[in-house]
Amino acid sequence: MMKRLLWFLAALTLCLTTATAQRIPPGCEVGKKYIDVIGSCVNQDDQPVTSLSAFMANGKPTVVDFWASWCGPCRHEIPGLEALWKKYAGKINVVGIAIGDLMQDTEKAIEELGITYPVISNRQEAAERYGIQSIPQIILIDGKGIIRANGLRGEAIEDAIKIHIQ
Repeated sequence: MMKRLLWFLAALTLCLTTATAQRIPPGCEVGKKYIDVIGSCVNQDDQPVTSLSAFMANGKPTVVDFWASWCGPCRHEIPGLEALWKKYAGKINVVGIAIGDLMQDTEKAIEELGITYPVISNRQEAAERYGIQSIPQIILIDGKGIIRANGLRGEAIEDAIKIHIQ
C-alpha cells in the first residue's frame, strides 16, 4: 500500500510539473550527443533486452519519447507519434522509453494505445541520465547521434522530422 502511495505521489508531482513551462533537461540539450539507454524491450519479442543505440544503428533520425503509462499528457502525444512512425516508415526511428513505470503498467498502456514502435522499459536510470524531471519529454536525434530538437509536442514533432529526414 505504501509503495502505491509513493508511486501515486511521484506521478502527481510529474504531472503537475508538466503543466508548468517545460524546462529542457541537461541531457536533452540541442547539440549534445545522445546518451544510450539500456532496458527491457517491452513490445519486441525478439529483443527482450535492448538499447537506444540498437534502434539508432541504421543512421536514421530518431524520435525519442520519454513517457509513463500514468501520464495524461504522455498518452495524449502517443497517437501522433504512432501516426508519424507509420507515415515516415523507413525514414525515421521512433522509440519510446517508459520511465517511472511498472512493466505490467507499460505493457497495458502499449496495448490500450496501440503502440507498434519499440518501447524500452527503464524505470529510473534513463530519467536520471538525461536529467528528466517532467514528462513527456520528446527529443529528435539525428543519424549521427546529436540531439537536434527537444521539448517537442504536437505538430512541432513532424516539423522537426521534416528538417532532418533525407
